[in-house]
Amino acid sequence: MKILVNIGTLILWQGSIYLIPLLTTPYLARVLGVTHFGILAIAGAIVSYVSLVCEWGFSLSATQKAAQNASSPAVLRTLFWDVTMAKALLALVAILGAGVIIWMIPSLHAMTPILLAYLLQVLFSIANAGWLLQGLERMVGFATASLLGRALTVPLTFLLVHSPDDVVIAAAIQGGTFLVSTVASLYFVARVIPLRPVGLSLSGAWRQIREGTQLFLSTGGISLYSQSNLVVLAALSGVGQAGLFSGADRIRRGVQGVIGPISMGIFPRVNNLLATSPERAGQLMKIVLAGQAAATLMLSLAMYVSAEFITTSFLGPDFAAAVIIVKLLSPIPFIVGLSNALGINIMLPHGMTRQFMQITVASGLINLAMLVPLCHFYGGAGAAAAVTMTEALVTAMMAAVVYHRRKSLFVALPAAAPA
Repeated sequence: MKILVNIGTLILWQGSIYLIPLLTTPYLARVLGVTHFGILAIAGAIVSYVSLVCEWGFSLSATQKAAQNASSPAVLRTLFWDVTMAKALLALVAILGAGVIIWMIPSLHAMTPILLAYLLQVLFSIANAGWLLQGLERMVGFATASLLGRALTVPLTFLLVHSPDDVVIAAAIQGGTFLVSTVASLYFVARVIPLRPVGLSLSGAWRQIREGTQLFLSTGGISLYSQSNLVVLAALSGVGQAGLFSGADRIRRGVQGVIGPISMGIFPRVNNLLATSPERAGQLMKIVLAGQAAATLMLSLAMYVSAEFITTSFLGPDFAAAVIIVKLLSPIPFIVGLSNALGINIMLPHGMTRQFMQITVASGLINLAMLVPLCHFYGGAGAAAAVTMTEALVTAMMAAVVYHRRKSLFVALPAAAPA
């Protein structure tokens, strides 16, 4: 019953999160225009690499540890401070590195104020305890904390953003409101476990960084085919094509967001069941795989059929050229629904971190190889084709690994040693 409550809560949370862009994206697309909307998206994609380094895969590795030690408050407190210290160190390195890169690339100089505004999110995310709430299956607290900050973006956007000149303000709203989510997450965690005394430890932080390296590489590989596309597209085909792709991709993310709560809710439960009832864990994995396949197939079909209506209604007539991009992206919700079930809810709980990392990194590199010629010749449509083919490759390789290991995963179900 608890897992159903958690998933239900996350579905409501995810729905609210994608309702917010439904309110702000059409407004921003029209007020900023295709070019400045594209600039905002490019800056966000660049800062996402800083966030990637700061997070270091802790949303999976630390969440997994929290789930495994849910009944040990002292262990959880140490884990929280070790992860927070690690994120602070990683954020410092990432921000300094980003500053050097911006200084070395003249074309990014004009974008500096927007990038700095977006970096507020990175700074405020250091102490965010959402990953710990997930691990403890405190999804109501997690959802509430996350939503409080995001909800503020709606009135602030309408009140403060009125022209293309306000693009910096739009970025600052996205980054600054994350402070509210962080404070709320700390409040909900403090109600469950004592966070004092503060225990910052360089050795503990280094241990978390070392143990999360493979998952960081995995998320880095994923970023090569989820975030790099926009940056490469802008470099090869211009900001206009980047704006079209960004608008279409927001539609895709909105549709795909429906499946996110299921993976988030199942992940800690599977890890818990593998330690207490492996047979029930195997049954849950099968149900999730079949259920997500059926549900996401319907979502992808609906997205393809309604692509023209959604694009022109959501983004406005200036984005009519993005219809073909939406259609090319439409298979992704179905493909990702399968890969989430295979990778996050089957492979990672069974310790197949290395295989997971190898698949995502290899796929990311393949995506870059396809992306350059496709963007050069076909612009945003080429970028969409590249990411769709890459997601299909990821899912196919994960399916091959799981099929090869099917007897140990679904029959005997021993808790596999880390690969």
